[in-house]
Amino acid sequence: MSDSTTTIRWAAAAILVGGVLYALYGVINHLLAPTLVGFLVGNLLGAALLTVGVTGLHVYLLEQSVPLGRVGRVGLWACIVALVIWTALGLVSVLSLALVGPTRLVGRAGDIGDFLLVVLFVGSALFGAALFLRTSVLPRGAALLLVFASVLALLPALADYVLEDIPIWVFEFFRVVYGAAWAWVGYNLWVAREAAAPRARVR
Repeated sequence: MSDSTTTIRWAAAAILVGGVLYALYGVINHLLAPTLVGFLVGNLLGAALLTVGVTGLHVYLLEQSVPLGRVGRVGLWACIVALVIWTALGLVSVLSLALVGPTRLVGRAGDIGDFLLVVLFVGSALFGAALFLRTSVLPRGAALLLVFASVLALLPALADYVLEDIPIWVFEFFRVVYGAAWAWVGYNLWVAREAAAPRARVR
């Protein structure tokens, strides 16, 4: 098995599971009272897996010299940087709450996290558009779904800076759609690589 095949397999698995966890957290957080365990499993672990998966996808695209274009590369890097910082802030916030309790630093981390989500949604929309237009790495339907879900999630995230008292279910609904889109991307990457692997061995 080639290194590139191994890379895309674990990247696809991480994106698939991370997307599912992120989407499930949107459902659980709306139906049940938010809990630390739910945040750790759904939000933090989901974000961490997406970070690993999207970074692995980036490595694979570099290995295969896949042309994303300047906008696509900007979108991909925006996703990676936003996910890395968001995951780190979430971990620091959890540790701070467990050891010290609520602090002003945790509140600031929440504000930064909201901004990072905007960056993530914009980045994934640009990245999905590049995958749709410029490559055959991903089925066009999956790439288009990522663009659609990113734009949908971006709208309330931006509106939150202007409007007050947006119902929490609005954010959680779009969280489910966004996580499901990433899960679909991961699934399609896995299926595409599994289908390509036997052909590579025959050659």
